[in-house]
Amino acid sequence: MIRMMFDIETLATVPTAAIIGIAVVIRDDRKLELPAARSWFIDPDLALGARDPETIRWWNDQDPRVKSIVFGGN
Repeated sequence: MIRMMFDIETLATVPTAAIIGIAVVIRDDRKLELPAARSWFIDPDLALGARDPETIRWWNDQDPRVKSIVFGGN
């Protein structure tokens, strides 16, 4: 069985939230290898959609390495 998982990172918790990150992981259960993963990040200044101050505060409290990846586009 092949499984795919998608994840998004946003700047709010509403359906119209600005999306700043998209990731996909693909796993083939028939193989004993690590899943394939790919992610894309969008400059928060260019992302369209809602921004919520509470979500921004939540991001400010996250691990600096994670913030560097998500907000730095790395």
